[in-house]
Amino acid sequence: MSVSQLSVFVENKAGRVAEVMRLVADQGLKVVGFTIADTIDYGIARLVVDRSDDAAAALREQGFTIIDNQVVCVETGEAGADLASLVGLLSSSGINVEYMYLTTRHAAIVKVEDCRQTERLLRENGFAVLDGEDLLAMGQC
Repeated sequence: MSVSQLSVFVENKAGRVAEVMRLVADQGLKVVGFTIADTIDYGIARLVVDRSDDAAAALREQGFTIIDNQVVCVETGEAGADLASLVGLLSSSGINVEYMYLTTRHAAIVKVEDCRQTERLLRENGFAVLDGEDLLAMGQC
């Protein structure tokens, strides 16, 4: 049920993230989740796209280093209360969140050590856990 997320390592210099996003756009991919974290020397752009294999191939072809991670995707709705409940549940259950960010579809991407355990916990507590197709279908007319 988990979702594929690409972590793209980029030099921390002007224009590198733009290159990544241009390559993704040139492939006609839909970006539904994106975040970037940086250090002095490099950044990590994390992407959830509709065709992660195509994105990874295009980026690797241009020399980018890619890691494909499985992450949990959970619907959050528009209200901050859902997000607070989600984080509170994970914390009180002893699940360490490595990182988390929001998508364009009122959902959160959560990187944890054990996706299956986390997904089970979330479902048992009334959260909607999404797969890639669910995530892409949200927000479509």
